[in-house]
Amino acid sequence: MLDPFAPGLSVAEADRLHAHLRAAGPVVEATDADGLRVWIITRYDDVSRLLADPGIVNVRPGGPSGSPGLPLPPALARNLLNMVPDDHRRIRALAAPAFSRRRIGAVRQMVTARADGLLNELDPNETGVVDLFPAYASPLPADIIAEILGVTDTDADEFRTAAATVMAMNPGEPTADDPRIPAMTAIVLVLMRVIAAKRKSPGDDVITDWITARDAEDRLTEEELISLAFLTFLAGFENSVYQIANAIGILAGLDRDQLLVEIADDQLWRARVTQLVLDAAPGSYAIRRFPIDDITVGGIRIPAGSPLYLSLRAATNDPARGERPDLAFGRGPHYCLGADLAVMQLDIATRRLFQRHPGLSLVKPWETLDRRHTWRTHGPTEMPVNLT
Repeated sequence: MLDPFAPGLSVAEADRLHAHLRAAGPVVEATDADGLRVWIITRYDDVSRLLADPGIVNVRPGGPSGSPGLPLPPALARNLLNMVPDDHRRIRALAAPAFSRRRIGAVRQMVTARADGLLNELDPNETGVVDLFPAYASPLPADIIAEILGVTDTDADEFRTAAATVMAMNPGEPTADDPRIPAMTAIVLVLMRVIAAKRKSPGDDVITDWITARDAEDRLTEEELISLAFLTFLAGFENSVYQIANAIGILAGLDRDQLLVEIADDQLWRARVTQLVLDAAPGSYAIRRFPIDDITVGGIRIPAGSPLYLSLRAATNDPARGERPDLAFGRGPHYCLGADLAVMQLDIATRRLFQRHPGLSLVKPWETLDRRHTWRTHGPTEMPVNLT
């Protein structure tokens, strides 16, 4: 029996798992990590259609209390991943300018400078080994999203530490001694502190823009403001960290002469990055969804309100996709706002690394690296390398 929610998989293992799920049928009935009966959708046509279907929503009909997933306090729960469609459209319209192509284009120099700075600071140990995960892959996306939002280094460090605790734990209702509870409290306090500081001293940053929308224009509530900052910060570094780490591991295993030829040629490198977006993708599923009414997928009737997991990984790798767009960043109203930023960081981080250290090699085989013990994100938690 396949476990669709097996924790601790590498991206290669996740590819194999979701290929098996797709082969098992267009709909796979399973039990998720919360112990709930769920339906997994695996084929490109079905996943693509349901991603854009207004009848498929993120909040279970009848109320959020019936929705599986990570329990969050109210100040964090009112985020884009847990809203009815009308509220989602309103809040997304406020979030979108932070990730417009014009704004992200201006960030390229910032990403390049930060990547170069981190590479300058690499400090191999006495055996010539450096762990690129804490030294490079992890801080780069976090520093960039913090600067875009206007979060100071101290606040960003505290947020990252607390968020890592929240995301590392298994899903389910928290217990009295659950470390997620103080971690989530810490996140709320950090965001409240950041917002209060921006109210006193506005800056040329995204959180200041959102505060204006809250205070001067009454376009969102205080809880929505905090939740928007929470989700944007978390999503802005969580997936990119593991996508960059996965990409480094994948590139380190390729023929090095050919890789260096690609790095030196803009057209070849763009094609490589396009493929890395798929091969290094840390997530397999879209955020869980619920049909408002009964639906039929692949000849199978799924009752209204049933949890749906749309496998972006299985659908994107479906041979039936042909030349149609991949679904790595989703589709429709929930298409990832930060897709352009994520691709830019993936591009710059990997290219600059191998330009500076063309002889880089993994100390351990890629498949043996320690990995995140979760089904939500596939990626290593270490990356020891020799730089020469």
